[in-house]
Amino acid sequence: MKSWQFMIQKQGEKTWKPLPDSLPSLEEGQYRIVARSDYKNTGVEIRICHQSDDEFSPLPSIQKYRQQTNSEGLLMITSFIELKSGLWEIRCSSDVWSEFMGKPWQESLKLK
Repeated sequence: MKSWQFMIQKQGEKTWKPLPDSLPSLEEGQYRIVARSDYKNTGVEIRICHQSDDEFSPLPSIQKYRQQTNSEGLLMITSFIELKSGLWEIRCSSDVWSEFMGKPWQESLKLK
């Protein structure tokens, strides 16, 4: 397995779909996103950035928070959120402790 695999589920659907490395296009709606990684029981800094297509919203919306992968390397990126039109970037990176130990890492995903 590559180090990170992102999966998405649309509200009302039962299946999870793997997200490709390229910029996938999704229809607007409620989605939740998880990731599976080689990092087990590891702190992860998550940053979600949304740049709207709306010409009246020139500044991106940014959310930052911290989560931890479980013993299998699974991580809930977000519970159901409204994915609106525009460009979305989800960035998972090492926490401060990993950086202090000299083992920084970062993975990102872009959606449209």
